[in-house]
Amino acid sequence: KKDEGKCLNNIGLYYWKIDNYNEALKSYEKSLEIAQNSENEQEQANCLNNIGAIFIDIGNYDRALEYFEKALKFDRKVKDSTNISKDLNNIGSIFRRKGMVSEERKDFISALNYYNQSLKIARENKDRYTEIRTLNNIGTINSHLKENQKALISLQSALIKAKDTRDTEGMSIILNNMGIIYSQLG
Repeated sequence: KKDEGKCLNNIGLYYWKIDNYNEALKSYEKSLEIAQNSENEQEQANCLNNIGAIFIDIGNYDRALEYFEKALKFDRKVKDSTNISKDLNNIGSIFRRKGMVSEERKDFISALNYYNQSLKIARENKDRYTEIRTLNNIGTINSHLKENQKALISLQSALIKAKDTRDTEGMSIILNNMGIIYSQLG
């Protein structure tokens, strides 16, 4: 059953990547049910995160937040600090997206709070991947808050770390975000 649950989760990932959200959710929910029946809290958190990601993609931020908060609860229970950092980053991303839609400063401030918590844990764990993504996200939030110099400092720090680890995907995202800021600055 445990392997079946992992396979269903992987099938869900496949459907998510090809934008078939309905089939992805079906696979994730079956995987989640197996994880719940076997009381596998780590796998439950993983499934909850994946379901949350689907809801972000379809723009249902409140549902996404529910799933990410449940995942965070499980990861805290099993003391998985690497996934706690990722959960906090995901929750920050929900508030960033909500802020982009609502244009409410409070959403951006909430996002920044979650990102800062994520960054602290990622640095403690020496999790460079999450650190790079979180620094990039902090940069984008500061850009939305019209704090362009702070944004550039975060993005430059993320870029240095991405170059050090040869994270080309991260570098391209960061450089794009830096370009947006420089464009805004004229």
